[in-house]
Amino acid sequence: MRFPNRDKVEHHVYSLSEAKKFEFPLYKPGKAEEITFDRPGVVIVGCSIHDWMAAYVVVLATPWFAVTPADGAATLHHLPPGRYRAEVWQPRLAESVMREVVVTENAAEPFSFQLRLRADLRRRAPLPAAADTTKPDSHG
Repeated sequence: MRFPNRDKVEHHVYSLSEAKKFEFPLYKPGKAEEITFDRPGVVIVGCSIHDWMAAYVVVLATPWFAVTPADGAATLHHLPPGRYRAEVWQPRLAESVMREVVVTENAAEPFSFQLRLRADLRRRAPLPAAADTTKPDSHG
């Protein structure tokens, strides 16, 4: 995976995750760092300078996965018949969500998950400075 710095400031990107620990100390705008994620698991990536920046890299040991669009619906095509474990991952999940799915020659029955999410407590990026409306303008 490539981590380009397209900002106008330096970043210090790191992960302390079990699946992949790494650090890219202070790399400058226009530079890029690369890393190979070679173990399954969730890798939480942060920037020690900008604590509101966070990313999640989910490394799977299977070719059968989907990233859902905003509506949360996903379809996996061309699964061979068999028993599978369907699992949902989302950074705010309150508990593990999985179930067994049986795929026959005629496909699998559609199913859904009910997700319980924890509150989003992430710190947000600072807002740009707003125009100061307390000073009179030069016209008046």
